[in-house]
Amino acid sequence: TEITMLDVGQGDSIFVQEQGGFTFLMDGGSSDVSGVGTYRILPFLKSKGVRELTYAFVTHPDSDHYNGILECLEQSRESGVRIRYLAVSDLALEKEEKAYEKLFLAAGKAGTKVVCISEGDMLKCNKITLTCLYPGKEAAPKDKNGESLMFLMEAEGVRMLFTGDAGMEEEEQILRKIRGIHILKTGHHGSESSTGMPLLKAAKPDIAIISCGRNNSYGHPGKKTLKRLSDVPSRVLVTARTG
Repeated sequence: TEITMLDVGQGDSIFVQEQGGFTFLMDGGSSDVSGVGTYRILPFLKSKGVRELTYAFVTHPDSDHYNGILECLEQSRESGVRIRYLAVSDLALEKEEKAYEKLFLAAGKAGTKVVCISEGDMLKCNKITLTCLYPGKEAAPKDKNGESLMFLMEAEGVRMLFTGDAGMEEEEQILRKIRGIHILKTGHHGSESSTGMPLLKAAKPDIAIISCGRNNSYGHPGKKTLKRLSDVPSRVLVTARTG
C-alpha cells in the first residue's frame, strides 16, 4: 500500500493506492495553486498509471479541499481518469447542499456515483479498511471545518488518521477510537486550532504530515502545533518544505 501526500500548496490531497487496484483521493484542492487538478493531481495519477479512482472523498465543502477533484470530474473523458464514487459527509450535505452543486453536476456528467458517508460507515477492500469516525447525524459543529469527515485507515498493520479541517472540539469526539496511530494527517494545515494535546496523547502518532502552501498568509503550520507535535514526539513532514 502506498500513501502520497501531494504538494498542492495551501490545500489538501492525499492519494492511497493498494496493490491490486483499490485507489482513492482524500480531498483534492488548493486555494493558491490555479488548475491544481489539471496541473498537479491528474499528472500525478497518470504517472502512477491510474485510470480509475475507486473513491474521491471530500471531507467538507471548502474549495481548497475539492476544487481539484471538480477539475478531475470535468475532464474525466479527455484525461482518461475516471472516478467511480464521489463520497461526501451526510451531515455536511444536509447543511451545505448548495456548496456541492457544481461537484454533483460534474459527477453526473462524468458517470460518477455520489455516496454519503457518516460515522460508523466502513469500507473494506483487500488489505485496506477505512472507518468513518466522525461526524454522526447528531453532531452539531459550529462551522464547515467542524463538519469534516474523519477516518481511520488500517492497511497492512499501519494505522493512519485523516482529520480534514476538524478543530479541537470535534477531535474530542474520536479520542476513544484512535489508540496507536502510525501516521496523522495533521488537522487544518497545521492550524493552532486543530491537533490538540488530547488528540495527540490518545493517538501518539509516529509521523505527522502537514499540507500547506509556502509563505501562506495563515501562518500554517502554527508554532504551537509544531511544539505539541515535538512534545509527543512525532516526526513532522510539511509539504511546504519537502514537496
